[in-house]
Amino acid sequence: MGASQELPLNSTDALKLYHQINNEMNKEFPIDDIKTYTRDSFSETQLKKYLSLQYRKLDLLPKIEGHYYLKIQSFLDVGNWFYKVGFPKESIKWYNHFLKFYAKNEDKLTSEEKNSLIEMHNHAYSVLAADYAKLSVLDSAEYAHKANVNFSKAFNKI
Repeated sequence: MGASQELPLNSTDALKLYHQINNEMNKEFPIDDIKTYTRDSFSETQLKKYLSLQYRKLDLLPKIEGHYYLKIQSFLDVGNWFYKVGFPKESIKWYNHFLKFYAKNEDKLTSEEKNSLIEMHNHAYSVLAADYAKLSVLDSAEYAHKANVNFSKAFNKI
């Protein structure tokens, strides 16, 4: 086995590593700093490092048992980050991943967690529509808008 290969992680170790990577990312690019979501804030080296760390985090998610809200929030965060820095194909990929994962695992969330994600569903559909339009995939943009309208009809607070 090469020195660069990692041993398989158990769920607890994967979760711990996820949080360590997240903390490392937040040191240089805090999640609450607008510069983190601006492409011009990254040098090429910083962007490569950030993307590497981001994908390492995402690769850990299937190894983490449970923690459905953390996983859903991760998909939302990465979709939003790609949207903000101008990578529409990756944004679409991760927002769609969020929607599918949510639908498959909604029953594993608490009522409070579900309620906290209502507006994020709305946002995800809006971003999908904008990203599809940006890529001139207008039938998918239309579908995302209609899905957003249908989703929103179910809730009085949107």
